Amino acid sequence: MKFIDGSSAPGQVIGADSKLDVAVVYVEAQGLTPLALGSSAQVKVGDFTVAIGNPTGEMLADTATFGIISATAREANVEGQVNSYIQTDAAINPGSSGGPLLDMSGKVIGITSAKALYAGYDEYGNMINAEGIGYAIPIDEAMEVVRELITTGHVKRPGIGISVVEIDQTTAEMYQVPQGILVYTVTEDGPAHVADLRINDVILSYDGITAGATTDFVAYVGAMEVGDQVKLRIWRDGQEQELYVTVGDLNQIGTKILNDEYADLLD
Repeated sequence: MKFIDGSSAPGQVIGADSKLDVAVVYVEAQGLTPLALGSSAQVKVGDFTVAIGNPTGEMLADTATFGIISATAREANVEGQVNSYIQTDAAINPGSSGGPLLDMSGKVIGITSAKALYAGYDEYGNMINAEGIGYAIPIDEAMEVVRELITTGHVKRPGIGISVVEIDQTTAEMYQVPQGILVYTVTEDGPAHVADLRINDVILSYDGITAGATTDFVAYVGAMEVGDQVKLRIWRDGQEQELYVTVGDLNQIGTKILNDEYADLLD
């Protein structure tokens, strides 16, 4: 761990949670002053905020950016993980992730996580760049995970080891594929890999529920218990079939993408 005065100390990872992308690191050092914690439950749209981070690395370490709170519980898919985030227009760039999002009294209300790189596509299929859309993990939710990691060193996160993209009616008609949920990546040796779920498969339904929003699907699997089975009806190469996938623990599955392959069905 490196500190603002240039000193450093070895750190020991007590535990980590892949869903929230939060870890607890133990460091033995003297004279450290922790930031005061606020409450994300008290945050309101329109509040001013400051984000601190290291955009692009150490050359711009401890950069502070100013903005407002645009949303307090924005559902977003960040690197395949769907969470509820604080949205802000304070500039957040690569290297800023993990820094504090502060209120005007200097208290931590969130942990910066990511920024949206694009806002969608125009009528010709060209990507529309996004500006002023940054996400932070609400500090209340983060601290719940932190306390569990300190106590047990582990948080169970039910999942099947895939990242997904919604195929709405417009996209389905454009690419001549079924409406549903596209399997974008598969985690190596995860439950989906074991069950032979593949990239470019389109999930049509899960346990009889018509596949629609990815957030609903992720929430459904996340509410299951590790060891439960979910029945998927999928479309693959023009044919429909059923697969049964046993729910695993995302924090035990790993993050390596199978064969480093990504779906290209919508390319």
